This record gives sequence, C-alpha cells and structure tokens, in this order.
Amino acid sequence: MQSYLYYYMFWILAPVLLSFVVKHPAALALAVVALVARRWFPDPVTWLATAQQIGGLRGQLRLNPGNNKARRDLAWLYMRRRKPKLAAETLRPALEREPESQELRLMLGRAALGSGDFAAALAAVAPIGERDPKFRYGEAFAVQARALAKLDRDAEAEAAWQALVKVNSSSVEAWYELAKSRGARRDPDGKRQALEEAVKTFESLPSFQRKAQWGAFARSRLALLVG
Repeated sequence: MQSYLYYYMFWILAPVLLSFVVKHPAALALAVVALVARRWFPDPVTWLATAQQIGGLRGQLRLNPGNNKARRDLAWLYMRRRKPKLAAETLRPALEREPESQELRLMLGRAALGSGDFAAALAAVAPIGERDPKFRYGEAFAVQARALAKLDRDAEAEAAWQALVKVNSSSVEAWYELAKSRGARRDPDGKRQALEEAVKTFESLPSFQRKAQWGAFARSRLALLVG
C-alpha cells in the first residue's frame, strides 16, 4: 500500500501541482500517462531503495554465478521494480540447479506470467500442483489459471481456479476469478454461484483478514448487481 502511495505522489500528484505552480498545463500530461501506465512505471522510492541492494547482488553473482540465494533475492528486487523479464532471466539458472525447489518454481512462474511468457509460466508451476498443491495456499494454481486464460484455454483456466478454491476456499479473489472464468465459458449459473461464494466467504472472514480481500469482495458484489 505504501509503495502505491509513493507512486501516486511522485508520478501523478506532483505533476498536477507543478502544472498549477508554473501555469503549464502540459505538465498534466505526465500525470495522465502515469495513471494509464502505472503497471509499468517504477515507484521512485522503491527504485532508489533497491539500487544499492541490486548493485551488491549483481556483484555477488559476478563472483559466484552459482549463488542461488543471491539470484532469488535479486529476482525479488526486480519484481519489486516491475521488471519481470529480468527476474525470469535471473531465476532460470537457479532453477536448473535446484529443480525440486517449489519456491523458485513459483517465483519463476510469477515472473514469466508478468513478462507475457505464458507457456513458460505454465511449465514452471505445473509440477507444484502435482507435488504439493497446498504450497503457498495454492498460489501456483492462480499463476496457472491466469496463464491459461491468456492462452484462451478457458476450460483449463476454470479447472485451475477450481483447484485453487479447493485448497484455499477462503480466497475471495479465487472465487471471483472462477466466476470470471465461468462467464467467459458462458455459464451464467456457475458464474453467479461463484460470485455468491465470494461474497459469503468474505462475510465469514474475521475482520483482520478482510482488508486484503476488500477489492475482490467489492468486484464480486458489483458483478452480482449488474448480472
């Protein structure tokens, strides 16, 4: 949440204020571009905060390319900087050395998904579902489902979301995404049932767990209202 706050302050609020101070409406264009491209623009605070760490980890890998811990940490920082392609390139050699690592597989799956390499994302996370479907509360199924949806394999995407809610039925986001998947397959009854489960799940959660899932709950409520 704090990262998003810094992003909006730097890229959107600052240009708006600048446009008023210098009376230059063109400065507002940066705010508009930043709002549209917020998935790709870096958070300036994160960028500065990670610069020294990234430099140190790159130095470690130059000395010892086989340092998997450094690779994992560097990939995580690249993901924070919204550079999933670099993260994936960093992780692949690590996974070759530790093919049984569920953590590395999940990280590579997320990175490949973020960079648009959906086939690679599927290949990375598929073994997790087979070996340990409950790993990280079934997050591998979410990566799998999103990659399958991007490949227009809607039936398989729906099956992946179903697998996720089976191992993590308290995920409002998973129920909502399952509803979307059923909608894409023109199953209105199944879609409504999943949306109702999303709402019911949210309402059954303890208050301290609701904050993180509020967005999915609101989207589910809205989808039920509009049909």
